[in-house]
Formats: sequence, structure tokens, C-alpha cells
Amino acid sequence: MRLDLFLSKTGLVKRRPIAKAMCDANKVQRNGKTAKASDEVRATDTLRINYGVRTVEIEVLDVPSGNVAKNQRENFYRVTKEEKEEI
Repeated sequence: MRLDLFLSKTGLVKRRPIAKAMCDANKVQRNGKTAKASDEVRATDTLRINYGVRTVEIEVLDVPSGNVAKNQRENFYRVTKEEKEEI
């Protein structure tokens, strides 16, 4: 599954165009390298997402095959680290 699609299906980003824009702005890393929206996401990948004032690192547990119910989203990833910037 494409990275931008994974981010939107799992609710890490609200909409796919926003996920693509974040990838284009180098705000998403996959396994320690800058990620493209079209990169393929696999289980055990590590994603680092910079939301601006907050950075989240997650481990991909599974890749959904289609739409994901809101209450099932967290079954596909685990937050390993969360940092907030001091303003």
C-alpha cells in the first residue's frame, strides 16, 4: 500500500492529499530515510511523521487491505515515540 494511502486509511493524517503534501515537504520518513508518497509500506516499517509542533514515530504492525473502521485503526500501528516542540 502506498504511504499516503496508509496514512489516511489509518487516521494518522485526515486526508490523502494532506499526506501527499507532507511527504512532498519532507515531513515523513520511512525507515530513517525521507519518504515519497508513492513508497510502499510494509509491516515492521518505522515511520516518523513531523506534524509541525509534534513528531510521532510509529511501527507499522500490519497493512490494511481496504477501508479501516475508526475503532480498528490502532491495530495497524504502534506509537513508539512522541516528541513535542517547546514554543
